[in-house]
Amino acid sequence: HHGGFTWLAETPIPSIGATVPNDVHAWVRGTPEATWPAAKIPVSFTFQLADPKGLGASAFPEFDVARRAWSRASCTAWRASLAARANVTGADDGINAVIWHDSAWPAELVTEKLGQVVLSTDASGNLEDVDIHMNGADYTWSMDGTGDSVDARGVYEHELGHALGL
Repeated sequence: HHGGFTWLAETPIPSIGATVPNDVHAWVRGTPEATWPAAKIPVSFTFQLADPKGLGASAFPEFDVARRAWSRASCTAWRASLAARANVTGADDGINAVIWHDSAWPAELVTEKLGQVVLSTDASGNLEDVDIHMNGADYTWSMDGTGDSVDARGVYEHELGHALGL
């Protein structure tokens, strides 16, 4: 690790300093405050290779639309770009990843969440890695939220807000 913190956006943590199995990062709600260094803007996201169940090939373009929506927000100059799709795992590896968990939701993430963002900072409080995890194991997804499905774009936009640092 690079001397900073890893934390989960929107995660109620019972105590500061809780550890993750096989890891030594402290996960703390909203702490430390962090920002993206100007040199890392736009933040580049790598989308997983496999298409998630339910959405299939539509998942990637829906993320692209959600990503571009943040460029229209007048309250921020934060921007994101898309890298080539790749086999990503969601580690503190400097790759900002979008990962769908279709078989099982990881135990280290908060149960029953639609999506979860894991942010990593350097020792100076600069964001250096953000991974967006999407819960395809416990929810049915669609592009319009009809029936009992969840609208993927809306959740993408919400999770990107956490990736921004909100």
